[in-house]
Amino acid sequence: MSDERQNDPEALRNSGKDLMRVGDDGHAAWAALKQKSEGMGDIFGDDLVGGLIGAAYGAVFALADESFTSSHDDIIGFGERLKYAGDNNERTEHGNAKALSDLDETLGGVQV
Repeated sequence: MSDERQNDPEALRNSGKDLMRVGDDGHAAWAALKQKSEGMGDIFGDDLVGGLIGAAYGAVFALADESFTSSHDDIIGFGERLKYAGDNNERTEHGNAKALSDLDETLGGVQV
């Protein structure tokens, strides 16, 4: 195994974009399910038991909403960080190459 670190900035960026798309798709799927569920209206009835079931459903639904929304936001955030890592790696490599080129010009080809 080599100790050399190898990065592919384009692969990092593409993976980041893919993760961001997964997060966005998750948001869209959850929003569609929420809309469908909310569109059903009060399906639990007006009696005491129906009211309790409806209240429990509402509480669980609120927790699920928070959980799914947060999860999808986190996935998008990871994707953004991967994109940033790819961009940062490429900028660093270009900066290093320029610094070495400038050093070579400064030394005038002197062998070190």
